[in-house]
Amino acid sequence: MRTILSCFLSLVVLAALEGQVLDSLGCTGAVGDVKYSILDEAAFQAENGPCWVLLDGRDISGSRLAALIGQTNLPDARGYFIRSADTRSDDRVDKDRKQGQIGTIQNDTLGSHSHDVDKYGLMRISQSTDPKANTVEDHDKEGAGTEPDVITTPIKMGSTLGHETRPKNINLYVYIRIN
Repeated sequence: MRTILSCFLSLVVLAALEGQVLDSLGCTGAVGDVKYSILDEAAFQAENGPCWVLLDGRDISGSRLAALIGQTNLPDARGYFIRSADTRSDDRVDKDRKQGQIGTIQNDTLGSHSHDVDKYGLMRISQSTDPKANTVEDHDKEGAGTEPDVITTPIKMGSTLGHETRPKNINLYVYIRIN
């Protein structure tokens, strides 16, 4: 019994020493923590220690994180927006994603919407703040006279669309602690 206890205590001491060594290298925080930075990987590791790596899909076999989550590859976050997991069972914002899918990629989508087009195939854009004034019917009445603040333009979307729908953003490196 004494041998088992001394082995256990030795392991505890070794684990504590490993933690102190990693902490002395700047490895603070918990395994699985994520940090954003403007530093590239070499500079980031020089400041924060080798326990941090880019969240870039790499193989992390043998790491403490792999042992904790039971996966050998990191998610690849390069070029993606990070979204907080919605763990509510009801009234979730992210209804398309299944519960428990942490670190998974969700494809692009564009929410359902419509554009009013008049009988000539022209989209009408109003500068009015009155939501009722933003309909074709309110501006296209026979004999209504001039149409205030209304612009008609042919629908042309192909030449003005980018490769994705996105808000204004800034890109940073994303790191995760694996040891």
